[in-house]
Amino acid sequence: MTNGCLNAFRNRNSHPQPSICFFGLLFLLCGSGLFSGSSAQAGQTREPVVAPPQVLNLGVCVEPHRGPPVFVRGNRLLIPVMEQGDGVDLNNDGDLFDRVLHLHDIHSGTRINLGVSIESISRPEERDRFVPFLVSELFEGARDLNGDGDSQDLVIHVVDVVSGTVENLGVACSSGGILSDNRLAFLVSETFHGNQDLNGDLDANDEVVFVYEPLLGSLRNVGFFGRIIGFSEGILAFLVPENGQGRTDLNGDRDFADLVLHYYDVDSSSVTNLGISGLEGAVAEGIVFATVSEYLEGRDLNGDGDAIDIFPFVSNPKTGATRILPVNVSSFGAHGGKIVMNVTEQGVDLDGDGSTTGTVLHLFDAATGEITNLFVTMVGFGTIKLNDHLVAVQTPGPVTTSVAVYDFVTGQVDDLGVPGTILAITDEDLLLLGVQEIGVDLNMDGDFFDQVVFLYDGPRRHLINTGRASEASGPRPQRQLPGPEASDGTAAFMAFEAYQGEDLNGDGDGIDQVAHVYHRVSNQVTNLSLATTTVTVSRTFVAFPVIERSQGAMDLNADSDIDDVLLHLAVLDPGIRLGTVNAARGAIADVLFLNGSSGTSIERIVSYDVLESFALEMRKPPAIPSGGLAPFAVYLWPQDPTALSFRQLPLDLGHSAFPLPITGGSPEPRVIWNNAGRFRHLGSPNRDSEPAPSVFFDRPSGLPVVGRFFIQGLIYDPGSAAEVPASVTNGILAVPVVGG
Repeated sequence: MTNGCLNAFRNRNSHPQPSICFFGLLFLLCGSGLFSGSSAQAGQTREPVVAPPQVLNLGVCVEPHRGPPVFVRGNRLLIPVMEQGDGVDLNNDGDLFDRVLHLHDIHSGTRINLGVSIESISRPEERDRFVPFLVSELFEGARDLNGDGDSQDLVIHVVDVVSGTVENLGVACSSGGILSDNRLAFLVSETFHGNQDLNGDLDANDEVVFVYEPLLGSLRNVGFFGRIIGFSEGILAFLVPENGQGRTDLNGDRDFADLVLHYYDVDSSSVTNLGISGLEGAVAEGIVFATVSEYLEGRDLNGDGDAIDIFPFVSNPKTGATRILPVNVSSFGAHGGKIVMNVTEQGVDLDGDGSTTGTVLHLFDAATGEITNLFVTMVGFGTIKLNDHLVAVQTPGPVTTSVAVYDFVTGQVDDLGVPGTILAITDEDLLLLGVQEIGVDLNMDGDFFDQVVFLYDGPRRHLINTGRASEASGPRPQRQLPGPEASDGTAAFMAFEAYQGEDLNGDGDGIDQVAHVYHRVSNQVTNLSLATTTVTVSRTFVAFPVIERSQGAMDLNADSDIDDVLLHLAVLDPGIRLGTVNAARGAIADVLFLNGSSGTSIERIVSYDVLESFALEMRKPPAIPSGGLAPFAVYLWPQDPTALSFRQLPLDLGHSAFPLPITGGSPEPRVIWNNAGRFRHLGSPNRDSEPAPSVFFDRPSGLPVVGRFFIQGLIYDPGSAAEVPASVTNGILAVPVVGG
């Protein structure tokens, strides 16, 4: 592969002539829709039109209020299934009282019974392969799972969601721990693990830090009673209570009352005592960060003559360097390598508002070690939530507090002007808020007593009132419902009919909690019209239980009763048929055309007369300069895509309507045009073609075979928003007509 070809992928601002190897780097890095409502020319702006969510009844019984399913690897669900629902002993312990873990593949529809009951499960990141969960010995036939001679414990297990295997780690825990880069850190209870002294302090009352590496099969006792505060880049930070670690003075202040900051380097299996007491903390890209109290340390850390301040303490395990940042902090939020601190002014006007008694946001960048004043005033100890691009906080308002959003890239601040509670912020800049009605009826139900769900769309800088109440405020008794939840560009929540003042699921009453979903692709809030108790969100899926008795007493699994709770799945249109060409530079562009049309309606249909000329054309993406060429690979399937046929592609390329050769899976394409090479990854062509712009298939006399088929592919595109300059083309559903 030439350097020129590599540079073509790495520099989106240049437009080199691509060689035949243009897709090569894509697969080297891999490890070697929006629908249009009208026909449009390449580069033309259009509003997205998408299909409504498709709701599937998965037919499995779950508990309504405990243990919701969790998404893993994008298209898989770990589901705690109730034995009582179908009257089947799923873990072979002789009873029907358990919740047994199943692994469900959404695309294939297959479901594997993992054969183990579940008490609770940790929430993994989407890309995690290994997921920890706790198993109650009592619900596994009163078996002793950790070898301590009793059957009263919660024992940690790990499921490999790729192989579908489960491993019992054989130690008793109270929680599922924390995951980082396929490594797991958790606390083992000495009391429940056979009253063993695991940290050498001659008692059995502690919770001791352990680390498990599934890929190595390595379980290690770190040897300290601790409270885990962060895990990143192989660095595990935890606070050690002196009184619980053999009454040892770990920070040299002559008492045993502190929580002293330590970290464990997983790669070297070494523990470092940083010798300073901590309050809260995080690990930001391998950098240990913690807040430190002068009072607990018993010393003046900033030389101002008192010992009442709280400062950030930072340690770099790679260099061994430590320092105290020269700002007094009341709270902080962390994400990746960014830590946003709420800094008290202490007699210095930090935001230029004339006051010296407020708090102002500052950014600490773990990579550079620099502190930046963001000049955003914040309220007290309010919530700080952030991602790579935005930070959301509560700020002072004329009547009550408001929510403000700061953009790290542009430095712009959007004061949303609503008295909201920040519920979630996603990696794709979607902010979920609960907004209190204060003299304004936000959901048009005739009162001012509700908390209404709002959304802030960061890329559009747009505040959305869903018009749905999620709970009450003011004079009514407050009832905090589970959720809402958000992931990427999708949010889901439950609207409470009693506070909304209407029947939202059409069952004739007004007492249910009803599932709703917002999807950025459609920019719409959809009432799923089903009664539920929890929602779990992935990028293009929402899982939620539906209660038969709350859904108009409907028998949803045809078992002649109405006593079940059935798991449902809302499948959201990921915008696959619009493609992603030019996504980084502006409006999505059409490049694939059939007889001059790129498709109409939600389905992107192009009708063709089987007796007349038939031509498939690939045009250049807008980012290709005059005279430049764009290699591509295009595929044809003799069937319609469905909500479950799409696949997520590597390197943030987006989605395709069907499995491609790079994803594997069926149905496989019937016809392949590929002038980009890399046949093992892009497929071997069975039709000839030339790079765009070109007509790559032309039959002036029409097609000899009548049938519906779908076409979509990948094309070289310097305007791509993916990790490499390649995009998914728009799709076309070709539908035949006979004789015009």
